[in-house]
Amino acid sequence: MKTIISVIIPFFMAFSGISQITIDQNDMPDVNDTFRISTAVDIAGDPSPTGANYTWDYSGLSSASQTIDTFISVLSTPLTYQLVFNLPPWDPPASIAHPLSQPSGIPLPVIITDYIEFYKEASSDFKKVGFGATISSIPMPIKYDSP
Repeated sequence: MKTIISVIIPFFMAFSGISQITIDQNDMPDVNDTFRISTAVDIAGDPSPTGANYTWDYSGLSSASQTIDTFISVLSTPLTYQLVFNLPPWDPPASIAHPLSQPSGIPLPVIITDYIEFYKEASSDFKKVGFGATISSIPMPIKYDSP
C-alpha cells in the first residue's frame, strides 16, 4: 500500500502545478502605460507550422519602424468625451483612453483627427466602450451599445 501511495503522490504533485494562466485587471493597461510596437521588414520563413518540438527562428528579423503607444486618462480628453464616457448614468464608464493617429479599419470619405478609443477596465473584464474623433473641429463621441 505504501508503494502505491509513494508512486501516486509524486504523480499528482507533478501535475498539480499545471494550469491555465489567469489574466486579471492588473495585466491590463493603465493610465500612462506605454507599449513599443515594432514592425518587421520581412518575416523569414513560414510561421504556420507548429507542434511538439518545433522551434521558430526569428534571429534574422529586423525592424522597419517602431512606435510608442500610450494610454491616457479620460479626464485629459475633451469635455464632450468626458460627459459621454465618464459620468453617470453611462454604464460602463470608461477608465482609460487610447489616442490613435488615425482610425483603424474605418474607411470614411472625411478627414478624422484626434481619434481616441475609450476602454473600461474592471476586475471582471476589459471592454472597448466607444471612441471619439474630431470632425470639422467638433469632438464627436460614439458610445457602443454592446461593448
